[in-house]
Amino acid sequence: MKTLAYVRVSTEEQARHGVSLDAQEEQARRYCELHGLELDEVLRDEGQSGKNMDRPAMRVLLDRVSRGAVKAVVVYRLDRVSRSTMDALRFADTLRAAGVAFHSVCERLDTQTADGGFMFTLQAAQAERERKLVSERTRAALAHKKTRGEWLGRPPFGYRVEDKRLVEDDQELSLIAKAKRLRRAGHSIRAIAKRLAMPKSTAHLILRTHGRTRKSRYTAA
Repeated sequence: MKTLAYVRVSTEEQARHGVSLDAQEEQARRYCELHGLELDEVLRDEGQSGKNMDRPAMRVLLDRVSRGAVKAVVVYRLDRVSRSTMDALRFADTLRAAGVAFHSVCERLDTQTADGGFMFTLQAAQAERERKLVSERTRAALAHKKTRGEWLGRPPFGYRVEDKRLVEDDQELSLIAKAKRLRRAGHSIRAIAKRLAMPKSTAHLILRTHGRTRKSRYTAA
C-alpha cells in the first residue's frame, strides 16, 4: 500500500498565488520526511479547476483508494482536493471508509476524530466560499468593463484593441473582403486560405462569422 501526494493548480491560481505544482510537491515531500512517511508517488493535476472532482489525477487517486492500494494521502492544502464543501466531505468519507489516512501540509486535520472532522468541514466550507467570492468579483469586474465599452477577451479577426477599445484593422478587413470575393467566385476554403496565406481554420472562421457581427452583438449587450 502506498503513500500518495496529490497536487493541483489552475492557471489563474498559479498566476495569482504562485503556489506551483513543484512548490506543492516539495512541501509534501518535506512533510512526509518530517512525519516519517515514505512518499511513493505524486499525482499532479495541472490547469484543473477545484469546482468539481472530475480531474485526471484525482480519478486515478480515487480508483486506487477504491482498490485498497493506498494507505495515506498528502496534500499541500485542503482546497487542492476541492473547493466544493460537499465534494471535500465525500472525499473524506471515501478515505475514512477505506482506512486511508489524510494529511494536509497547511492544516492539521485528523478526520478520524469528531473535532478533526468538524475542522475539516469548516476548512472545506471556507475553500468553497473563497471560490465563490473570486467568481463574484470576476463577474463584477467584467460587467464593469463592459459598461465602459471596454473589449473583453481576444478581438475578432478584422479588429484590434487600442486603449481597451475595439477598433477596425484595415489590413485584416481587407483580407476578409478578398476572402468573401473569392468565395463568391466559387473558390474552396482551402484554395482561399492558400491564396491569402492564412490557416484554413482562419479562412473558415472569417467566412462564417464576420467581425462586424460579433462587434455589434457585444455593443448591443
